[in-house]
Amino acid sequence: MFLSADDVEKKGCLRKPTADMISTKACQWLMTTEEFEKYEESRKEVTSSYDREYRARKRGYNNG
Repeated sequence: MFLSADDVEKKGCLRKPTADMISTKACQWLMTTEEFEKYEESRKEVTSSYDREYRARKRGYNNG
């Protein structure tokens, strides 16, 4: 779900209650759209390089 910066501030989405409900902590996965796009690109790069290495191992290459 994507929220605008104003919605995040209005809804108080930047912090969430701790398990004991006494204090709050910063939400881990909040990021801007630009940060999310960078995250997705880096995830694709890592996944594709892992896939290439995995396939090479399966074919018998890189068994060092």
